[in-house]
Parts: sequence; C-alpha cells; structure tokens
Amino acid sequence: MVVFACNQCGQSVKKNQVDKHCFQCRGCQSLSCMDCGKDFWGDDYKNHTKCISEDQKYGGKDFKPKPSSNKGEVKQVQWIEHIKNVIATKNLSGPLSSLLRQITEFQNIPRKRVKFENFIKNSFKITNNRLINEAWDIFAKSTEGESNVSTGEQMNVNGSTNNMPTKRTSDFPATPSKKICVESSGSFKENKIGMKDVFKWSEVMERILQNSSEKAMPLRKLRKQVFAEYIKFTGGTCSMSGEEFKKKFKAELSNEKFCLYKSKEKDME
Repeated sequence: MVVFACNQCGQSVKKNQVDKHCFQCRGCQSLSCMDCGKDFWGDDYKNHTKCISEDQKYGGKDFKPKPSSNKGEVKQVQWIEHIKNVIATKNLSGPLSSLLRQITEFQNIPRKRVKFENFIKNSFKITNNRLINEAWDIFAKSTEGESNVSTGEQMNVNGSTNNMPTKRTSDFPATPSKKICVESSGSFKENKIGMKDVFKWSEVMERILQNSSEKAMPLRKLRKQVFAEYIKFTGGTCSMSGEEFKKKFKAELSNEKFCLYKSKEKDME
C-alpha cells in the first residue's frame, strides 16, 4: 500500500487514512509519497495507486526487474479494471458503489473470501454482512473469469481445443512389449502383446519352460517365475490372493501342451 507523509505535520499516513488525517490536520494541503518522494496537492494523491518497489528504489540506475516480477501486479490491474467496469455499467446501490470505489484504490486486495471479509471490516470499519457479501460476489465473478482464461490458455498450450479435455499421458497407447510364445511345432514366434491385453498364462508358462535348459522344471519354480511375470505385467500390483493365484496356475496346467510327470526329486508345491 502507498504511504504518504504530510507536508504540514510530517506524520506518515496510509492512503486509505488520508481523508481522516486531512480532517484532523487543518493545514494539510499536500502529501509526499514516502517511496518515490513526489508531492501531491489536493486530491491528486488518489491517482497514485502504485509506486516503485524497494528493489527498484535501492537497486541503483542499472536495476532491471525480473520478467516474472510483475506477473501478480498485471493480474491485479486487470482485476481492478474489471471492477471499475462493473461500477460504470451496472446499476449498483449507493453504499455498494461507494465501497467498490474505495476498494479499487488499494493495490493488494485479498482474493480469498475470509481474508476479503476481514479486509473490508478492518480497512473500512464496515459490519454490514449483506453489503460485504454483495461486494464479494462481484469480486468473485471477476476472479472466475480470470480462471477461465487461464484454463483456456493451458489447454491451447497442450494442443487441445477448448471443447476437448486435455489428454493425459495414460490416454496415449503404450509401446507394445515383446513376448515370446512357442508354437506347437516347437519353433519360436515373436508376438507383440499390448500392455492392456489380458495376461496369457499358458503362453508365459510355455515360454519359461522352453527357455529352461531341460525344457522342464519343478512346479514350485515354474509357479514363482510365472508369478514374477504376472507382477511385472500388472505394473507391480496383484489383484489376486495367494490361494487364488495357485488355483489359476493349477487350472492352466490342464492345457494339453503341458506334460506332468513325477521326478525322482520330491517337488514341494
């Protein structure tokens, strides 16, 4: 907020307290901005809505503001302009119009409802909740418009139109992974299976057996390797319990391409 110094008594006065000070200090005819040092006569101070920042004030002649340093200031100015347009075009009550005019003289206006209400009560000593709510409704509509513009810009950057939702990464087809299956003739065939396809139990089991040195292995070892492949396929999650997995694995063993035989070594399931 801009702060002035009274050129009559030297007291520092906030912008929203100037009228009160002028009533008390009868000899006050001009004010000086405490940041830039400019003098303002009569009501000219009302047009001094912003001033130089501390960085600019003490940064010297070579000071260059950051490109993003005035981003919030630009939004604030656009917001205030919207409110002034509402005051000029809408048929508002006297108290509401007067309140909005006073609010637009401030630089930093809270954009959250609770903070906005406290700002009105503390800065203007207003306790009329109905008047505060009416003022907030107007400010809220202006922030909604700003939000919609930002959303539209973001959608254009992402390459989608305003009528189409922005595509997420998961909406694009994943690169298919290579799975090896064994044909009945015993030759190998490279089969591309998409990540969203159903887990093909028999093909996975057959591939594991074909890759083993003896084209065979104990049931427990095969089950562990199939389980590892299943977890890898589902991305680290398993919707089945241990018992359900064993039942599914046992059911797949009934496929005619598999041959079960008893080994001399005891196999523990």
